[in-house]
Amino acid sequence: MKPNAIRPIAICVFQHDGHILAAEGYDPLKQQPFYRPLGGAIEFGEHSADTLVRELQEELGAAVTDLRYLGALENVFTFNGQRGHEIVMVYDGAFADRSLYGQASLDGAEDSGAPFRAVWLPLADCRLPAAPPVYPTGLLDLLEEEHAKAQRSKESQEDFLLSAFASLRLCVSFYYAAVFSRWPLPLAACSLYSFTSSRFSTFSAAVLGSCSRNSMMRGYL
Repeated sequence: MKPNAIRPIAICVFQHDGHILAAEGYDPLKQQPFYRPLGGAIEFGEHSADTLVRELQEELGAAVTDLRYLGALENVFTFNGQRGHEIVMVYDGAFADRSLYGQASLDGAEDSGAPFRAVWLPLADCRLPAAPPVYPTGLLDLLEEEHAKAQRSKESQEDFLLSAFASLRLCVSFYYAAVFSRWPLPLAACSLYSFTSSRFSTFSAAVLGSCSRNSMMRGYL
C-alpha cells in the first residue's frame, strides 16, 4: 500500500445460501480481525471486470463468471497505523467450478506470495455488535440495498402474473358468455384487449359497467 495515494481496486462478492466469500485479515496494531471480499488493484489500462478475472486466477487458480457490477465505494481506513484510501468497484459473480461452494474455506496467495484463507461469512451475522468488521466500508449496506431491489422486483413480477391471470379468467368468462348467451362479438374483443392492457382490473371493470348500461346488450340477455 503506497502512502498518500488513492488506490483503485475491484472486489467480487461471491454469494451462496446467505453467505459471502471473504478473506480473513488481521490488524496487528488494533489487534482486530477483519474480512474483505476477494479482488485486487486495477492495473493501468485494465477494466475492473478484467481485474477480477485476473486476480481470482492468480490468487485462487479459479475462473469467475457472470460478473455483474453492483456499485462503487470509497474506503478511507487505517491499517497497521498507516492511512489508506481506496476507490472500490464492487461486483457480484460466480465460480465456474461449482464445487468451490461446498468447501468451508479456500486457501490462496496474495501477489506478494503471502498466503491467505477465504471463508464463507453468514451475512446475518455480519451485523452483530461483536462481529469483526467487513471492508470496504459501506459494503454491507450496498448488499442489503441490492437484496431489497431484488425482492421488490420479484414482488412486482408476482403482482403482474396475478393480474394477468385474473384478466385471463375474465376473458374466458366473456368468451363463454358470448358463445352461449349470444353476446355480440365486440364484447369478446374488448375482453381480449383488457388482457393486454396495463390496467387489467380497471379496464375490465369499465367494460362490465358499460355493458350493464348498454341497451343493445340488454336485448341479447
